[in-house]
Amino acid sequence: MRAVIIAGSGHMGKSHAKEWRTLGVTIAGVVSRSGQAGEEEAWRGIPVFPSLQDALAETKGVDAVDICLPTYLHKEAIETVAAAKKAVVCEKPLALSSQEARAIIQVCKDNGVALYPGHVLRFHNEYALARQKVKDGAIGQPGVFRLARKNRYPYNGEPSWYSDETKSGGVTFDLGIHDFDWILWTLGHAERIMARRVKRASTDRPVDYVLAVIRMENGAMVHVELSWEHDRFESSFELSGQNGMLTHSSADTEAVKWIGPVTEQDKVPTPKSTGPSPMFKQLQHFIRCHRGEETLQIQPEDALRAIELAEAVVQSAEEGRPVELKGGVVS
Repeated sequence: MRAVIIAGSGHMGKSHAKEWRTLGVTIAGVVSRSGQAGEEEAWRGIPVFPSLQDALAETKGVDAVDICLPTYLHKEAIETVAAAKKAVVCEKPLALSSQEARAIIQVCKDNGVALYPGHVLRFHNEYALARQKVKDGAIGQPGVFRLARKNRYPYNGEPSWYSDETKSGGVTFDLGIHDFDWILWTLGHAERIMARRVKRASTDRPVDYVLAVIRMENGAMVHVELSWEHDRFESSFELSGQNGMLTHSSADTEAVKWIGPVTEQDKVPTPKSTGPSPMFKQLQHFIRCHRGEETLQIQPEDALRAIELAEAVVQSAEEGRPVELKGGVVS
């Protein structure tokens, strides 16, 4: 990829722009629905367009469009990009429903364009290392996994698309999709889900909290805790198996800890991760895939499966009963 258009000038768009520049990719334009991007330092010197159609029509030599728009706008934007025969990079979650995700995957196939779904957690050193150790048998047969992802409620005194579930999917989709993808990537298909949710609308301190218990086809049990009611961002995991346990918390000074026989201590390096950011590594991977130098690590169908799992969690919490899956799909 030599040049990209970024659709979306908010926080995520700025984060992507920083890494594209570091990678030597030209940002041919940014789509700003508010029209205010031109006034921001992050977009200085970059052409600003009011719509994706305008950006595509008025730029040349663009290889891909990076979708950093609110989730509810992904499908329409990707259809426009695919029709223009440009590759698609899309922030997570790919869509708000499995139906939308399938339509997105199909329209990209029909137009012969590459679809690069962003699931940046796969490029976090701690999560990539832990997955590899599980796959290598370091903890033995997986038993009970506990993952948590918490942050402040995305609310600054004004209405936000994040707080509208029809636009963001709520905490289950926006935060949970990270861990759902990692679980499926590491352990395979889910078999049964039971979830509970606490949601409180308030002008002073709104709450969105989900606890999901997932039984995997391989027998492992996974507890996922998601919260938009925390003072700061924090993520963690505790991966237990018959031979020991791997733990990580973003609040710790060590990246990943091994709890088990002393002789196993050398299985896991402990320093905090350094080097390029996970986002840099993800976009670099997409560039190499586009050049045919690497095989895409995150297939569009992987993004679809994570959405199907999120839907099952939402269904269980709403109906107050377990949801059974077969082959990862609600049965």
